[in-house]
Parts: sequence; structure tokens; C-alpha cells
Amino acid sequence: MVILACNKALKWQVSAALLQEMSVSGVTPFLQVFNDVLSGLARDGNADLAVETLGIAQKAGLKPSVSTFNHVIKCFAKSGDWMSCQNILDGMRRYDVKPNVTTFNNFIYACIEADQLEIALSLCHDLNRLKITPNANTYSGIIQRLCEQGRIGSTQALKILNSMSMAGVRPNVASFNHVMAACGNSQIVFQLLEDMRLQGIEPDRKSYLIAITTCEKHSEFERIPMIEKQMKMQGFKPPKYIQEALAGAKRKLSGD
Repeated sequence: MVILACNKALKWQVSAALLQEMSVSGVTPFLQVFNDVLSGLARDGNADLAVETLGIAQKAGLKPSVSTFNHVIKCFAKSGDWMSCQNILDGMRRYDVKPNVTTFNNFIYACIEADQLEIALSLCHDLNRLKITPNANTYSGIIQRLCEQGRIGSTQALKILNSMSMAGVRPNVASFNHVMAACGNSQIVFQLLEDMRLQGIEPDRKSYLIAITTCEKHSEFERIPMIEKQMKMQGFKPPKYIQEALAGAKRKLSGD
């Protein structure tokens, strides 16, 4: 009950200390108690204490679950310590615990934070080999970081997006936005907007701003009114920065 109260108060370090005291006294809590504490430590990114808490559970004779390991991996992921994530993944194999998509998503996040994008992409291939179904989070972070670093072109961006569909993963709007921004090609941007709608994904304000700026860049002002119409049909008023872009495009279109 005391540990539960500490958890509710978000005092995860106190909860971990109480688990240590219980272990010394020969009292072994249920695994779920350890998992709850590890979940909180993962939010704080307290990797050292998470590893210590995992060790207490193991010494008590408890077999960690996939959630137990996932929480610890998430701790290391926050600081980009992908090598420690790899060590935890190896530990899962020793305990005959099968990783799941959350395990790999956390590991991939660590690689992204450490700019180890090639390793992150290889982990996506490992998912297929292990017959683990990825999700949008598996790919979106990789796409975002590649785009931010200017290391992704239209061909590679579309290839990653297509690989999501081939894996049965429905991309999210953020993934589409990053790919559209990376492409810089108005024809591809408009095709991706259409692809979003066909997949039941509504473009957001950022989607339309990317489309507008891409058209401006290539002086394709005749496309701008169609974008404005689509935004109104979707039911939201363009924010001020988009209104200014639309007004500027209309002036150029009329020759002013």
C-alpha cells in the first residue's frame, strides 16, 4: 500500500527504495509491483535505478515479463544509450522473453537520439524477420530525423513510406508531412495529399502549409486556390500564417 501511495505521488525513487528494503527483509512483491515502479522510472529516464530495480526482481526469483524489460529499455532510450538497449534485449533472450513492437520502438528511439539511423533501419528489418508487426511509431521517428538532417530525398522518403504500407502499417499524418517536406515536388506533394485521403487520414494544417510553400517555391500559384478550397471543405479556418501565404499567392496569380 505504501508503494502504491508513492507511485500515485510520482515518487518513483522512494518506491524503488521500498522494493530494496522489502527484498532485504525477504519479502517479494508481485512482478506487477516492480513493473509499475519501472514504468515510472521510465518516464523520468532514471536508467541506473531501473537496472537496480530489475536486478532486485531477478534476485527474488521473479521472471521479468516483456513489459519489465520494455520499461528499462525506455529508460536508456531517453538518453540515446542504444548500446545499453542492445544489452537489455540480449538479456530478454537469456530469459526466453520474446520482444514485441514496443521493445523495438523504444530501441529505435534510442538509435534516433544517438543519430544511429542505419541501426534504426536495420531494426525495422529485424521486425520482419521476427514476424513482429510494426506500427506507425516504428517508422515516423526515423523519417523525421532523416528529414531534419537533410539526409533523405524524395525517392528514399517514398520508399520508406511505401515500406510501411507493405508491412501493413497505416502511416500517420506526421509521417506523410515529413515525406512531403522532404520531397519538395508539388506533383508528389499533391499525390501524397490524395493518398492520405484515400487511406482515411485527414491532412492537418502543416500538410497544407507544406503544399502551399512547395507551390510557392516552384511558382505554381494556380494550385493555391485548390488548397484553400480543400482546407475549407475539411472544416477549419486557415491560421494567420497560412492566410498570409494564400493572400500572397493570389496576388502573384493575379499579376499584382
